[in-house]
Amino acid sequence: MRCMLAICAVFKDEAAYLREWVEFHQLMGVERFYLYNNNSSDRYLDALQPHLASGSVVLHEWPQHPAQLQAYEHCLKTHGNEADWIAFIDVDEFLFSPNAKLLPDVLAAFTQDVMTRSGGFNSINLGDMNTETIAVTNAMMFIGGGSASTAGGIRVTTFLLLAFVIWAELRGEPDVTIRNRRIADETQRQAVTVALLGVALVAMGTLALITLTDHVPFDRALFEATSAFATVGLSTGITPTLPPSAQIMLSILMYVGRVGTIAVGTAIALNTRRRQYRYPEERPLVG
Repeated sequence: MRCMLAICAVFKDEAAYLREWVEFHQLMGVERFYLYNNNSSDRYLDALQPHLASGSVVLHEWPQHPAQLQAYEHCLKTHGNEADWIAFIDVDEFLFSPNAKLLPDVLAAFTQDVMTRSGGFNSINLGDMNTETIAVTNAMMFIGGGSASTAGGIRVTTFLLLAFVIWAELRGEPDVTIRNRRIADETQRQAVTVALLGVALVAMGTLALITLTDHVPFDRALFEATSAFATVGLSTGITPTLPPSAQIMLSILMYVGRVGTIAVGTAIALNTRRRQYRYPEERPLVG
């Protein structure tokens, strides 16, 4: 049976505290142990017997020398598909969370955070998330990953650039500077354009979902539209129940979110024209 977290370790003559080490990590949420005995001469079998009988410990006799790297490779090949995560540590090392959370909970939170940046895998049932968690996930999906990556969203660079633009405006500074470098006005406009186009696409997608269906709550519709725009691949589970028109709309939003923002961003970056004149300046009321 597949587990979420396992530990692989090589040991030799450490029976005195081997059982304590296993039981400590069980309390931390580790479900399985792949242990490799490297020519121990103590009573390691007596120490591990209860856990061998329960199946939580898988023991391999490993007389090779050197043993560690070869044992790790064997564990990956033999047991790599039996756990979501495998930690490779020594038996004098202990894994725990400083805030006393179980390790699977920490890994689930970490996985969910990473996967919102276009990974597409989920470690929890997204349909069970509360409204606050959905809101945070929406924000992370909308921001997306790095500008040079295959991730979706408006990209982290765009989000950070907008944050510096706002900070400079709040401080009344004439220029936007990051690490002693001034950001060109053209680059700032590109970031604003990409971000506002993303907001518009998500808003229109959410409105279309609500219009085309009669049972999707607003927070779920916003989640599906944001996930489609950012090409994340996550869903709260409502997609299979949507009518064909709504599913087609999500497919279009995925395509536009994947190709459209890149095309628009590239077009803006390359379509730079220099006029020989400028119009008089106007300062309309803002806010």
